[in-house]
Amino acid sequence: MKIVLASDSFKGSLSATGVVEALAEGIRESAPAAVITQQPLSDGGEGTLDVLAHHGFEIHTLAVPGSWGQPVVARFASRDGVVVIESAQAFGFLPGATATQALEASSAGVGHLIQEALASGPTEILLTVGGTSGTDGGFGMLRVLGAEGLDDQGNEVSEGGGALLTLASVGLSGLDPRLAKTRLRVLTDVTNPLLGPSGAAAVFAPQKGADSEAVALLDAGLAHLAALLGQEVAERPGTGAGGGLAFAAMAALGASQQSGAMAMMEITGVVTEMNDVDLVVTGEGSFDAQSLGGKITGVVIEHSRSQNIPVVVVCGVSQVAEPIAGVTVIEISAGAPSIQESIDNPVAYLRSAGRTIGRHDYRGSLARELRFLIGNSGLVAGHPCADLVASPEGTTAHEGAVLAIERPSTVHGLTFVGTSGLNHPVFIELQKCTRLLRERAVNDGDARFHKFLEETLRWRLVLIKVDRALCGRIPIER
Repeated sequence: MKIVLASDSFKGSLSATGVVEALAEGIRESAPAAVITQQPLSDGGEGTLDVLAHHGFEIHTLAVPGSWGQPVVARFASRDGVVVIESAQAFGFLPGATATQALEASSAGVGHLIQEALASGPTEILLTVGGTSGTDGGFGMLRVLGAEGLDDQGNEVSEGGGALLTLASVGLSGLDPRLAKTRLRVLTDVTNPLLGPSGAAAVFAPQKGADSEAVALLDAGLAHLAALLGQEVAERPGTGAGGGLAFAAMAALGASQQSGAMAMMEITGVVTEMNDVDLVVTGEGSFDAQSLGGKITGVVIEHSRSQNIPVVVVCGVSQVAEPIAGVTVIEISAGAPSIQESIDNPVAYLRSAGRTIGRHDYRGSLARELRFLIGNSGLVAGHPCADLVASPEGTTAHEGAVLAIERPSTVHGLTFVGTSGLNHPVFIELQKCTRLLRERAVNDGDARFHKFLEETLRWRLVLIKVDRALCGRIPIER
């Protein structure tokens, strides 16, 4: 069995590299013949550079001014003419920051990282903008790169978003000419514009220490900067990312914008590794609605399902209530005495999850033999959980699935409630189990099921209702 492990980090618990290593160890214990490819991932946030180092990028270090001018040692990554800069390395989030710090935080250090990167003559720079400490609209970065910002007395304005209202003019003629020869991509997975109630100041500045007065001042300053650099750009989704860093890069430097998750899938080569595999395992600390809204876990799921590859999501906790066809969820906290225990000691519980995954061979399963057709959305991936519903008598997975559907039963620790009370129809394309289903309907004398099957057989589809346990979750084996 060929397995790709493509997981994000478990934030605050274990790096992405540590996650895939622990899962691989567990899988090898229960499936020593499995061919495993480890692909730690990030969507451009915390841990991006460590992930890139795993994929062959060279890591560079540089002393730069931090958010408040203090010296910090920052890193960036390069490979084959592509440079990746993590803004948070120089402009990183500070828990417990004050309102004054929120107003004074500057992105100047990001500009120094870009300058250093330009010295190597790259063809492209990718700029991640998550996890930043300020809301200066990226003006600190622009000034280091050669932009000029003067007040009405002709003096340079102070650092930080709180000083943006004092700008009388912004000049871009002095920008580093090497920028014009280098492609620049901003990586962000938020859609907030620069201004207004869903903008950088209103939504993100309070997390960075800003009180209500500071938020109002920052938003007004950003609006003033937008009037000087480009109001139309400020209205684009995502320009509010990084306290407006995305706006500055797009409005003044001509940067394009891309999903961080998609870019990381591209530059790490994970998409290529996912060709012709039997199973993809992904995950993160908390699997929730945001995971499916453009974060790396959701992107891995989407790509896998488009290729009819079954997916297992391993997470600390899951808050995704609705089942996803083709996706099995394992919560490592379910096998621990408490959530905190799984956070403090993730490796042991991830190895256990790996052993659970390794005990089931997904080749030849319903995941390959069947396709789920939900509503009118078209064919998507089958579900690997069908392998787990073989009956205790040793019947096949197909027979086990029918048993689970036709009457309440508990099979291998999974409880099925039959067909009553369920509200989501799932169409299953009949392939090898067409004959088996028909024979079972006849043998059981279930006239209604037999009639229904005969009516739909010419389309090779049968409508059943499946309990969420079949579509979504398996318990971790302890």
